[in-house]
Amino acid sequence: MVEDDEFLSNIPTGMLVYRIPAPHTLFNVKQHDLGKYQTMSFTISVQAVKPDFVEWLNCKSESKCRLVYRREYTTVLKYIIPSVVYQSAEIELVFDPKSVMNRVKDVASDDLPFVQAKIGLANIDFEGYVRSD
Repeated sequence: MVEDDEFLSNIPTGMLVYRIPAPHTLFNVKQHDLGKYQTMSFTISVQAVKPDFVEWLNCKSESKCRLVYRREYTTVLKYIIPSVVYQSAEIELVFDPKSVMNRVKDVASDDLPFVQAKIGLANIDFEGYVRSD
């Protein structure tokens, strides 16, 4: 869990935010090997390790712990220049948003249609640099 996940979580109400790795990282295979799958679904549970026992924390409703990867909503990074990025660097990246843009609703004309992108743990500042060509 990273600091952003801890900040967005609300443990007393039962809401835990955690960003899981990409499927190819989870299964320790090459990304290309997962190309034949259009959808993958998982049911998530949490293993709470206590000093003298292990407890599995499951959702009361399985649908609330259902994770579904859909290829049509998986944004693909086409390229990033330069290949070595450092703090305050100006970079160029091109990505194909796939069907994600179909889910974006009610965005003001002067707002960006996406929220955040990161390289490692560093946020990318898009303000004033976005082209949609």
